[in-house]
Amino acid sequence: MFALVFVSCGGGNEAYVRSQGAADMSCQPEQTVIVDAEVGLYKVQGCGQEAGYRCPEIGSHCRRMYLKPLPGPGADAGVPAGPPVEAL
Repeated sequence: MFALVFVSCGGGNEAYVRSQGAADMSCQPEQTVIVDAEVGLYKVQGCGQEAGYRCPEIGSHCRRMYLKPLPGPGADAGVPAGPPVEAL
């Protein structure tokens, strides 16, 4: 019985963090996935980025802890380059 309560209640936070992750990463919710979830902590990946969220209570507002690009080919795509370096 406890497992059923946990799964059904946890679903509310999972939906929220996927939706918030999509907004934070400029993705569609369908482009995001929860890759790790512990009680109150979630990692969401999408569009070449990862975000971590902390949800103090089930059904409560979750707070983003970090947002970072994922390593790998093209990880720096979309990051504006600095000004050109002039030769001395």
